Amino acid sequence: MIEEKINEEVIDLEIMHKKEFKIIEGIKTSPLIKTDKNPAVLLVHGFGANKHEDVLFDEIAQILAEESILSYRFDLMKKGENNNEYIEPPLSTQRMYLKHILNYIKKQPETDISRIGILGQSLGSLATIITAGDKEIKNSKPLLKTLVLMGASSNIKDTLKWYIESKGIDYNPNEPIIIEKSDKRKIIINPNFWKDLENHNGTKKIKKCNHCSLLFVRGDNDNIIKKEYSNNIYSEALGKKKIITIKNADHGFNPNRDELYIALRQWFREELV
Repeated sequence: MIEEKINEEVIDLEIMHKKEFKIIEGIKTSPLIKTDKNPAVLLVHGFGANKHEDVLFDEIAQILAEESILSYRFDLMKKGENNNEYIEPPLSTQRMYLKHILNYIKKQPETDISRIGILGQSLGSLATIITAGDKEIKNSKPLLKTLVLMGASSNIKDTLKWYIESKGIDYNPNEPIIIEKSDKRKIIINPNFWKDLENHNGTKKIKKCNHCSLLFVRGDNDNIIKKEYSNNIYSEALGKKKIITIKNADHGFNPNRDELYIALRQWFREELV
């Protein structure tokens, strides 16, 4: 891809959690053509990923900038004891982070608070759903405008269990589970993640997101999220919704990301711009 150079800024966002300050690192990408007030999209990465999401989020941020949309993306993973270790936070913790980030975005003078959306990938889709459906978020005015849920699953526990076992690792929710990614990072899932997950049923939570438009996107060759799980969570959603299948694309939408980007441009033009 050859694009115009975009303006990006690294953000260290300080969050108070359990009487301790935590800093999460993010990137703000400004629109190529800025106005006094700009629509904004928060990008939420998936399991074991980071704010780049295997370059996927970097490219989406570029597309949003071209469409005159601000974007923000943050690392939600907690660093472990060693440099290459990262701990997957419970979804309730991720929701807390995302609520802080949304408040931060709303306070920025260049943000049009009536035009804010969230895009989640994989596990980030469930984090997006439970955040958008949170009472505090739903009661705040103006409401979130739109959600894009990529690789969403109605049964994330079964999905993660299958993924873990596909790596040749025994699934034991009572012990820490360590998964080594292709980039040699070690992702740790502690027992509190699974216990917290019981509180977050995707098919129930999605019904609370009827205050904003919903776009569901899946890859035709996604071997991680079962098609029935994609269809189930879509069928439970209320209000304005649409589902798109990207042909010849896997869970990360390779090798057909261009078709994904065309769909995202069209959706955000209709819903935010």
